[in-house]
Amino acid sequence: MESAYTRILAKIKENSRKQVYGDLQGSPIDVLDRLQAEERKNEESLEHVVTQWTFLKRRTEQRKIELDAIIVKKKELQEKILESGNNGMTVPLDMRQEAAKLRAEFSPELNNIGYFDIQKGSDIAVLSSPKHPVSMDKRLKIDGEVRLDSRSNDNQHTIDQQTKKNKYPDNLLRLRERLYMDYNINDNWHLLGMLESEKALRGSYDDMDGNINLDRYYLQGYAGNILVSAGAFGTTMAEGNIYDSKFKGIMAAYGDGKPWSYRLQYGRIDLAKKVATASMSYDTDNYGLDVGVYHFDIDGGRNRNVFMANIRRPIGGWLTLGGMYLHGQDESVGNGDGVVVTLARGKENSWQKGNIYAYLKYYHQPASTYVEHTMNGTADWMSGFKGPGIGFSYTLHKNMVFSMEYDRLRDLKTSDHANTIWGGFSYYFNNYEND
Repeated sequence: MESAYTRILAKIKENSRKQVYGDLQGSPIDVLDRLQAEERKNEESLEHVVTQWTFLKRRTEQRKIELDAIIVKKKELQEKILESGNNGMTVPLDMRQEAAKLRAEFSPELNNIGYFDIQKGSDIAVLSSPKHPVSMDKRLKIDGEVRLDSRSNDNQHTIDQQTKKNKYPDNLLRLRERLYMDYNINDNWHLLGMLESEKALRGSYDDMDGNINLDRYYLQGYAGNILVSAGAFGTTMAEGNIYDSKFKGIMAAYGDGKPWSYRLQYGRIDLAKKVATASMSYDTDNYGLDVGVYHFDIDGGRNRNVFMANIRRPIGGWLTLGGMYLHGQDESVGNGDGVVVTLARGKENSWQKGNIYAYLKYYHQPASTYVEHTMNGTADWMSGFKGPGIGFSYTLHKNMVFSMEYDRLRDLKTSDHANTIWGGFSYYFNNYEND
């Protein structure tokens, strides 16, 4: 490619030839003088052009070096902010002022490399809904579960002194079917639902009559970067140690746990006409922290408030140790402090053959610290409880899971004991291929 220097030199030579041709029409002495003068003039012009060109080249190279340094410094600062989770970290004022000054000075160069387009895109992304690529070939996805389970209590004939009826539920053999439906509206908003049928094969349970019920129905999607769920959906609170069942209302969740995540809920449940919760989690490779506040306006005019703090930590490479503190406030049953200690191995999944999930827990929870517990034991029939619980699940084959649970609990008010053994076999299916 022809350089600017070469083009200038060629132009000077062309002008010189034209001038010489004109001078040849005069005397030889005049021609020689004119040629010498033109030569000196050309040399001076050429030196000036070379000087200016060299200066501009050095200035451009220096500006490029400075610009590259700015880009490197910006990337380093962004990485530090991301690594710290922006936990109280702010950019120093002098650095912000220097960055603004340099950005103004190098605005032409920044515009040429597309900096301002990138900056505009970053600003818009904060308020834009994230794109989640979803195949529109299957607008309606269906997942299902068929489960046969059994529960046996050794103290089912204990009489409640107030009601004069059996305090604990009958032994149960049950067949349960669930059909989960997910209709993709526009690659963001989804309409979800769950049909459920329960049939008691052993035990007296009037509500398990085999009828089909629409138990879940809700809309879910992103508003900006906030995941919104509205309708009737399932929820767990404090790992299920406070509540694990159906919730009617709205939930807003923000963050993916890298490292922060937040969740707000407002609505009602079968046992409370008003429920409001706020929880927050912080997760790293070395530990996890959870805090939450849960308010229940229980039917009958009782208010129950539960405060939760939890820490989780991996140990030994394949175990997780957790310790949860619960403080409950309820004038009708008395305030109380509870703890749940958990030692767990692995996680539940139904798609990986040979997967093992197991846990060992110890509970001490006064009645004011929970509303509807996640366990299969007799916690919901007690006035507070304490004791150990053991659980185990094994994936026999893809979509086939066998599970067992044993809970040995003692009522904190009456000192009644109840041993519960629960076992279940689940088969899962769907109408689409897993990614």
